[in-house]
Amino acid sequence: MKIGLFFGSFNPVHKGHLGVAQYCLQHTDLQAIWMVMSPHNPHKKADDLMPQNLRWARLQAALQDIALPIEACDVELQLPTPSYTITTLQALSTAYPQHQFCIIMGADNLAGIDKWKNSEQILQQYPIFVYPRVGFDAARLCEQYHAHFLDAPRIDISATQIREALKAGQDMSQWLLAFILVVWINLCNRLSLCCTYL
Repeated sequence: MKIGLFFGSFNPVHKGHLGVAQYCLQHTDLQAIWMVMSPHNPHKKADDLMPQNLRWARLQAALQDIALPIEACDVELQLPTPSYTITTLQALSTAYPQHQFCIIMGADNLAGIDKWKNSEQILQQYPIFVYPRVGFDAARLCEQYHAHFLDAPRIDISATQIREALKAGQDMSQWLLAFILVVWINLCNRLSLCCTYL
């Protein structure tokens, strides 16, 4: 089976993530999507990460009613931190030799892939599917790195922007599933952050 691995902290998981996963299944030859939750991305600060168990539970809950082969994958929760993509890819390829694994990422991540551990090995051994991101020429980057360009609707939001908006009391209901929105507002309030919208 050809499986797309969609990596992320999912801090929080939002409708943009789900839209990209669904688009990949509908417009590529990927047969399933595994949303791989990272305990900590080595290229990002861990200061504002929601507790791992909460992120994992919300990711599972967000996928349970989707009638497509999209599932949560906890492989990185079993591996040493920080989470390096090449380590995860090798672990999955060893555990599931019957599958072909591919990577789904935004153009912003592809632009910085040279900084990743063993990036040349990743580019040579694992097909990459790239969706547009604001401020990046996804088509040019795909040509440069021999990746597959996804002509998907551009997602003009990030989990970081959502968190900052919630802290400022802004309405993020268009991007978050209702139960995840409530969880984040409650978390903000417990941390005495300005997060008053509901």
